[in-house]
Amino acid sequence: MLARPYHPGDVPFMMQGAASNAWDLVPGPERTPDAWMRAAGFSYGNLMTMLRQPGGTALVLEDAGRPVAFILLGIGPDSYTGQVYGYLGDIFVAPEYRRRGLSLLLHQEAERYFRQQGVRQGKLWIGAENQAALESAKKAGFEPEGYVLRKRYTAPST
Repeated sequence: MLARPYHPGDVPFMMQGAASNAWDLVPGPERTPDAWMRAAGFSYGNLMTMLRQPGGTALVLEDAGRPVAFILLGIGPDSYTGQVYGYLGDIFVAPEYRRRGLSLLLHQEAERYFRQQGVRQGKLWIGAENQAALESAKKAGFEPEGYVLRKRYTAPST
């Protein structure tokens, strides 16, 4: 398995992976064709924004010359403290390559990249339902920093 920086030919694979990740965050009852289009559009915008920002990149794992996994990376200030951190965006492993430790390998490669950039802490956001990603992040040394909570509001009754 070869780890390398992404190149433009990887973007279609990365778009599919990012859209898949975004779709996984949509609750079952809300999964409509419109929701799919919004999730795919948002993930594409996020992917391209991160790749274009200073310090933004992606690392790709390839097997036999084709991409099979990637991690999207950015560098920026914490919105509360202003301290610079490495942001780990989408992490995607093709379904047929899962459960082989590739996400942990991606975490290690991301840490190596951030250290080379002088960044000394990393952050990532994981959806509450994604237990596999949470376990992978814990194995890579991540720990909770806070919680994001949500509440669904119903339409007012008339």
